[in-house]
Amino acid sequence: APDGFDGEVQLLNAGNGVEATLSLKIHVTMPPPAEEGKSSEEVTDGAAADSTATAAAQASEAADTRDDAQLTTTSMTASAPHMTAKVTIVGAMNLRNADIGWRNKSDPYCVCEIVGDPSSKFKTKTVNDNLSPTWNEVWSISCDEHASLKFSIWDEDMGKSDDFLGEVILDSKSFAPDGFDGEVQLLNAGNGVEATLSLKIHVTMPPPAEEGKSSEEVTDGAAADSTATAAAQASEAADTRDDAQLTTTSMTASAPHMTAKVTIVGAMNLRNADIGWRNKSDPYCVCEIVGDPSSKFKTKTVNDNLSPTWNEVWSISCDEHASLKFSIWDEDMGKSDDFLGEVILDSKSFAPDGFDG
Repeated sequence: APDGFDGEVQLLNAGNGVEATLSLKIHVTMPPPAEEGKSSEEVTDGAAADSTATAAAQASEAADTRDDAQLTTTSMTASAPHMTAKVTIVGAMNLRNADIGWRNKSDPYCVCEIVGDPSSKFKTKTVNDNLSPTWNEVWSISCDEHASLKFSIWDEDMGKSDDFLGEVILDSKSFAPDGFDGEVQLLNAGNGVEATLSLKIHVTMPPPAEEGKSSEEVTDGAAADSTATAAAQASEAADTRDDAQLTTTSMTASAPHMTAKVTIVGAMNLRNADIGWRNKSDPYCVCEIVGDPSSKFKTKTVNDNLSPTWNEVWSISCDEHASLKFSIWDEDMGKSDDFLGEVILDSKSFAPDGFDG
């Protein structure tokens, strides 16, 4: 949604029967829209610019004679099929042992999903009593070119919530268009634990579409010829622009990203991960831009509270396709912190108009 965010979101993987929520407010500031082909410093030759403008006007006038069918088919081209990915979840190494008893070991499985699309979830089989399991299972998906893939490892337990063993999120730059074959380190795998996940990703990209063309090209011949002539004139005039114009136009393409002021208000109804009837979880929230570990922000810890209030502000700069991840943890002394739940908001949930809820 383009209107920001102000409200509550339900935490995923919060525990069996637990319906915990996180309250957030997100205010977004978008960069001003740039005029096509212009920069903050317009360096052009006057005569060439005038010539380009005249020819461009001719091209625009000719293009206006195209009928609605051409506009419709062009719009359809803009939503071309997404890339497809064949993901092989090979296995993991050196996972944390979350089971009690010297003969017991974790019983791990992997959950895979497209960030922001819970319906895409895929779960591997469980491998019993193994800290370096092999799955060799294939997950086939269709997603857009900006998609991020999330892989989380869990220890399956009977009679209680499964234990979190680590996770990793790969943004599309890591695997598209050339695929991926290797190991990635799991984050939040436990104190002193350096666990890895082995993946193979083969990507098939859709064929590039010619600009302004569709599978059915519906145009008026005369209008098309007129447009082509005027466009050629515009191109010839544009070629007289010097390198400075080209440089500033390129700079415009990488304009500043949006900025977001995120207020982590609090959480409700968290799971009690501490032992003893008088003890309660000591929760804190970790926030980050998906695919950018350096962006991490951690709130203070609120002791013995299943509905903590933080009211802390996290200010970030990120691109328009960024997703934000919020995970809740129970701080413990002398052992790994307990995972209490998480949620990922894609940019459509809060940009450009923020979020409060």
